[in-house]
Amino acid sequence: MAEHTFIKSEKYVSLGLAALDQFALLPNIFKRISGDSFRYAKDDTVTWTTGRVTTARDYEWRTRTAPIVLDKIGQTKVSISLDTHIYQGVAVTNEQRTLDVRSYATEIVQPQVEALVNRAEGKVVVGLRSADFKSPLPTVYEDSDPFTWALAVRKLLNANGAPKTGRYLLVGAAVENWLLSSQRIVPDGSTPENNRAVREASLGRIADMTIVPVPALEDYEIFAVTSDALAIANVAPVVPEGVVDGAVRRYRNWSLLHTYNYDPSYQQNTSVLSTFMGVSSVNDELQVQRNATTKLPELVLDENGDPVPTGKNVRGAKGTLTEGPAPTD
Repeated sequence: MAEHTFIKSEKYVSLGLAALDQFALLPNIFKRISGDSFRYAKDDTVTWTTGRVTTARDYEWRTRTAPIVLDKIGQTKVSISLDTHIYQGVAVTNEQRTLDVRSYATEIVQPQVEALVNRAEGKVVVGLRSADFKSPLPTVYEDSDPFTWALAVRKLLNANGAPKTGRYLLVGAAVENWLLSSQRIVPDGSTPENNRAVREASLGRIADMTIVPVPALEDYEIFAVTSDALAIANVAPVVPEGVVDGAVRRYRNWSLLHTYNYDPSYQQNTSVLSTFMGVSSVNDELQVQRNATTKLPELVLDENGDPVPTGKNVRGAKGTLTEGPAPTD
């Protein structure tokens, strides 16, 4: 009989973290907040500072009739919360340990991590759908030119003040097919030999945005986002007392707990991977008004001299691909 390989929790959770970091798509696109700051935080919520802003003024020329105005350096910030405990647990019976399992890494770890990845992906999609983006994406139809539309998306993000780096176009299956069917992505005469998009069905970039097909999205969903449109909090639970074997490991702001126990009542071991997670929209836009005299935009300040937030997310936009051609006048 072949010799079975069983590993300790330290190795088990390390393999899980490596796989999580490799296979998680959406959670690895967005900003991740490590767990240290959440310890003893009220309501499991921390404040993340996204930037610092202030304003400049004109001083009177040659005269000195009044002192200068000292302004504050304000902060743009958002609240990041932990609110979900995701886990995957399996039972490994005495029979399976004795007769079936050859490698925990491939037969136990990999399926468990794949399940966690799918669960985490779903949480991010829910976060995207609930984000209070300032503006919707420009309307797009199946006969629209992808590049012209993408330029309109780029213009929208620029107008809203979204960061100009780390931009992504997250698309569902029908949108992916629409892009692949376009000559902007796959020109006439393209073959597997001369075009990577045909050879690998890869979409590359368009209008400074990396195109990412996301299986968890609905077919016609589209999100244009920057990598800081969402903030993802992740903390592993501590190893509970009384477990047979348990370990917590961290890797690139991912953290996981693995526990391994034996239940004599059912003659089986239980292997559980788990982590705490939260997805928050980065709603840090500040109110701006135009000066009545100069017609230039200026920050709106409250009575304490602090910038006034709008509660909107300017780091992304969402929309859908509309089936059929654009209506004619």
